[in-house]
Amino acid sequence: MSGFNKNVRFLFLLIIGAFLLTAAAGAPADLPVEEVSAVSAMDSSGIAVKTDDIPIPPRGCKTDCLISANINIKPTYKGETTTLTGSILIVDENGKPVSGAVVIVRWQLPDGTAFRDRVKTDSSGIAVVEIQAMQHGMFDLDVLRADKDGYRFDHNQGDCHGEFWM
Repeated sequence: MSGFNKNVRFLFLLIIGAFLLTAAAGAPADLPVEEVSAVSAMDSSGIAVKTDDIPIPPRGCKTDCLISANINIKPTYKGETTTLTGSILIVDENGKPVSGAVVIVRWQLPDGTAFRDRVKTDSSGIAVVEIQAMQHGMFDLDVLRADKDGYRFDHNQGDCHGEFWM
């Protein structure tokens, strides 16, 4: 193997290792660690010089989960006023609606302005948020979090983003 290829290989492994270290450092501290990944780097002669164990958070919640299963945005027109109503369905890991969960959402308006709202799910697991649409363009609705005692929000499952164009 030429010196150039060894250097490229070393650089590639170094970049991958740095990416994995950065990703692990950014993982939320409250997640349990279920997997460990070994990352090896090689020096310019092709010899492994370092191995780090990097914790990787588990993929998806397994029990007592809050999942944003669906976001639906519908307009209501009254004269010059348009109201956008976002309906967010929160379910558990078995797909059953969860009542009484506090859902934190963020609306983003076409001009880039964003604001948050906090609503509770009803007995059907649905949280409803409204906004007066005074602009034309893309309206985004994102579920940032859902909270309820005994549950954990899983943003990796389900649907956490909705959009409406007007």
